[in-house]
Amino acid sequence: MALMACVSNNPKVSILNNTKNNYDSIRVFSTPNTATIFKNIGPNEVINGQIFFDEKDFSDGAYSIQIYSYGKIVRQRCFGYYTNGKSLNRLIKVVIEPDTIKVTLK
Repeated sequence: MALMACVSNNPKVSILNNTKNNYDSIRVFSTPNTATIFKNIGPNEVINGQIFFDEKDFSDGAYSIQIYSYGKIVRQRCFGYYTNGKSLNRLIKVVIEPDTIKVTLK
């Protein structure tokens, strides 16, 4: 019997904008009130940060990413999984492609 343990309170996130578009902002979060917000992301730019959890919320769920242009959401996606308000991953790599958003969890 194998047990899976939570490995990270606040996983690192790396996002590559692999498009020709400029984005006003990108929000990545476990819950909307703990969003990490990156501003003014240009083509082929890489940004790094962390995804934070609400210290009072011990729920399960999926991460979300929202990509904004001219103040409106132009793309969004849910991905991954966390449990008991903790991450199962140490690093989340996101690549924004012209036609999709690729996510790798480590």
